[in-house]
Amino acid sequence: MSAFVEEIKRAAADRWPEILTSIGGIPAELLDGKKHPCPKCGGKDRFRFIDPVAGAVLCNSCFNKKNGDGLAALCWMLNRPNSGKDFYEVVGMVAEMLGIRKPPAEKEPPVKPKVFFTQDGIVKNFILTLQNRSGGEVALAGSWDYGTFTVLRFNLPTPDGDKQRKEFRPIRQAPLGDEGRMGWTWGYPAGPRPIYRKLEVDAASPELMTIHGGEKAADAAALMGLLATTNAGGEQAIDQTDWSPAARFQVAVVCIDADETGERFGRTLASKLLAQNPEQVVKILRVSNEPKGDIVEAIRDGLTKERFLALVEGTAPVTAEEAAAWAKKRPAQSRPKPEREIEIGTDEGRVVDEAIDVLSDRENVYQRGGNLVQIVEGAEPPRGIARPPEAPRIAVMRSARIREHLADGAVWFKLSGDREREICHPPQWAVNAVEARGTWPNVKPLTGVVEVPVLRADGSVLDRPGYDPATGIVLRANTHFPAVPTCPTLNARTADLPFFARTRRLRAAGFPS
Repeated sequence: MSAFVEEIKRAAADRWPEILTSIGGIPAELLDGKKHPCPKCGGKDRFRFIDPVAGAVLCNSCFNKKNGDGLAALCWMLNRPNSGKDFYEVVGMVAEMLGIRKPPAEKEPPVKPKVFFTQDGIVKNFILTLQNRSGGEVALAGSWDYGTFTVLRFNLPTPDGDKQRKEFRPIRQAPLGDEGRMGWTWGYPAGPRPIYRKLEVDAASPELMTIHGGEKAADAAALMGLLATTNAGGEQAIDQTDWSPAARFQVAVVCIDADETGERFGRTLASKLLAQNPEQVVKILRVSNEPKGDIVEAIRDGLTKERFLALVEGTAPVTAEEAAAWAKKRPAQSRPKPEREIEIGTDEGRVVDEAIDVLSDRENVYQRGGNLVQIVEGAEPPRGIARPPEAPRIAVMRSARIREHLADGAVWFKLSGDREREICHPPQWAVNAVEARGTWPNVKPLTGVVEVPVLRADGSVLDRPGYDPATGIVLRANTHFPAVPTCPTLNARTADLPFFARTRRLRAAGFPS
């Protein structure tokens, strides 16, 4: 690592003012070599930039020892010790800014996700972790089976009078060693997630289905006699969910919670449903006026199936214009607070596992050839390659982009000595470890990206925009393509071919075949 540090110092020799300002927060006007007030302690005429090549600064009062270079100055400004992991995290920040990658030989070896022998074992581990973080009793309050994974709900310590605080954790089965045994690990399986109660949805007659904001609400609706489902992860995971089983229903009712999050869930899901089947009747229904209330509270207050169906009948369908407007506004909406939380601790394997699980839920994050990659557009093609400038291509994801995904996908925090939560950025050591894994459970493998429908190996047609789990191909259509029927008739197969169309017209006019 010392050779790497020396490389960073050499590369930073003519850029220390920019680095000290960008990373350390030292105002640029203080880095002219003259005496200024100290940006740390505030003392007058105590601070100056003493070595532009090495990046060294001096404060006569609070930074006059071990201040020989810019890395020491950054540790001082960021309240980090000038040694150990904190020092190398600062080195990583400078390396990232300079575009220098850590040599492959010095990367940390891949760490396998932790797998527990039993479901009870992973539950106990969650409870212990959550209790250490919250400082109170934590209890398993629910478990919902999705077929390929299970969602667990844990009730957290809650002040009197507040709504019950809770956290959800997905778990799935994973190989336990090399002997073919299976254990349990945290996270979703790769690919789109199935909807809740999928077997019941697939077996139901295609008249009416209801979609709710959580498993508890869906179970309550099912007990009332309704066909009910939901998705794991709520609004943030709508795009990670396979909603195709819902497309065959004549009417889809999205039952929302009585709050802003519920409204946003309803609009986003309605747009999604109408995009996959424009002929479907989609309605958004709020059945409870209690703050954050849903169908559970409505049933408690006397809602019956008959009353529910009457409310559905009296609710206007979502129009195509409304759905289009909501879909257009969606990217501009304020970013919702991440549901996930990651506690920064010394058990680095656990932190990195949780970080990778966050990546598995992020849009436009894939793995390919031992790298995390993304699909980008608008890049200048390499010399000798002719393609439109807006054509999509696959690009390796840089460390800064990985860090951005981790920060957007979870709330990162650490506990102080008195167990107060301090919200933090994702630590650079965690970003580096995620990047170094080389394989990322549940992150979708990417084979390629296409702009027109293509044939799969089994002869079926990949014509649905988005990620295709069967092939690992992403379809980003550059125009509208009509849906291809699974079993087309001869007329349907030849209707759009000019030769066959002309032949049919001649035959109809009496010409011999």
